[in-house]
Amino acid sequence: MAREAFSTKDGAAWIQTGGPNTIPYYLGCTDVDSIDESGGLIDTLYRCFTTDGTGWRTVGASISPPDPVKTALTTYIGEVASYLETISCPVTLFFHSRDAGKADLFTNYKRTYVLNNCLVGDKSYENVVMKETDDLGSQKFSISAFPPVHKIYQVTPVRQSISSTISLNNIQFCNSVRCATDSGAAQAICTTGYATGNAPTGSPSTTTDVLYTSDAGSTWTATATDPFAVTEDIRGITCFPISSTVTRVIVSRGTTDAGNPAEVAYSDDTGTTWNLVNVGSTNAQYTQNSEGLFSLDQYTVWMVTNGGYIYFSSDGGVTWSTQSAGVATTNALHCVHAASNRVVWAAGASDTILRSLDGGTTWATVTASGAGSTINSIFALDAQRAWVGTANGRLYYTLDGGTTWTRRRYTDDTAGSTHAIKFVNSLIGWMIHDTASPVGSIFRTIDGGYTWEKYTTPTNAGLNDISVCNNNLVWACGNVSGTTGVVIKATNI
Repeated sequence: MAREAFSTKDGAAWIQTGGPNTIPYYLGCTDVDSIDESGGLIDTLYRCFTTDGTGWRTVGASISPPDPVKTALTTYIGEVASYLETISCPVTLFFHSRDAGKADLFTNYKRTYVLNNCLVGDKSYENVVMKETDDLGSQKFSISAFPPVHKIYQVTPVRQSISSTISLNNIQFCNSVRCATDSGAAQAICTTGYATGNAPTGSPSTTTDVLYTSDAGSTWTATATDPFAVTEDIRGITCFPISSTVTRVIVSRGTTDAGNPAEVAYSDDTGTTWNLVNVGSTNAQYTQNSEGLFSLDQYTVWMVTNGGYIYFSSDGGVTWSTQSAGVATTNALHCVHAASNRVVWAAGASDTILRSLDGGTTWATVTASGAGSTINSIFALDAQRAWVGTANGRLYYTLDGGTTWTRRRYTDDTAGSTHAIKFVNSLIGWMIHDTASPVGSIFRTIDGGYTWEKYTTPTNAGLNDISVCNNNLVWACGNVSGTTGVVIKATNI
């Protein structure tokens, strides 16, 4: 049963003094004042006289940006300086609410408020010396932080009902929040999305489906046509708006074809028609897994294949050029991710990791992670910070552009495989781990990767991909379990 209401005794304050992906410390005996988060306010209304001159009509408005988040923390004056007294750089604060258990266990929360880039401003000290009374001395620290306040809830993964009998390799939601305007109705985040996977087994004449939802995953139906030939899998997907009313979805072929080079197909009409595009000219190339196709925006798309090839499109997947023809490595590349249009990372077989600092014009190998295994997934926060997940179940990160890598331990990381690492921001991220069985689990971090929480996941035969909507909503897909492929929604509502 959900907790109906929390009180102050259910709270716990934590501080992360070293930035994301460092240890959080418990702040015992601390009072937290109200957390004031301003929103964007209407700054100016633009008004015109009505045609009959009896009043005005509003034709537009300007909106001011939100101010910093503000709060204050009060604690006692002790012999040893508290963490708050020693702050000189921005920190992260976590304010947990829990329903039972110990307050000094970081993962023990039902909901939490996360304030990022916090600075200590004014300080005050009370009851330092009194001539008669014996009152407890206290110190108060005024805090300002970057907006917004990140509100985190515990999520529950639930398997969704679908009829497709194929194993699903990819899932991707495409839309952001849209308010109601003359251009269309209001739309919540992750309302429209796609999922696809392997060609049906036992039927050499059947093509694989692309599944589509326009109602936030309540129903999934196959698109009117299929993009590739019979027996060909799909193992890469991305989608993005190309106008206010049109969204493009691109999928890549995930099986080899000795008579053709790598292929992608794109659709601008939710799969009613597909445009098939050859990528490169080397036959038998194909996308190795679900992380092998990535779009940064409506123009900029990368794809990686076997042979160490990296391909690039500057027009949303319509045409492609070769950025690296197996020059930096000849190992198969399995994943690619761009932090910006200049900073791009790729990785793959034999612990191969590549980085480009010029948008892919040149690529260079960086130090291997040390896993001694295939890299399944890579996520780059910037030119210096990146995460990789490996085929032998491990998770590594770098803070120095790949010169050195550090293993981050988490539940079940001694076997199976780790993949589909995706961050919302520098603090909040999601990933999948499959046991050797395989059985897939969903993990989340709220402290930049130092701590990963495992969520109880419905019965499955391995998960392959996730689509992250926000801090508290993620979708996953996986292999056939029972009679159908697996689609899982993890959220707090």
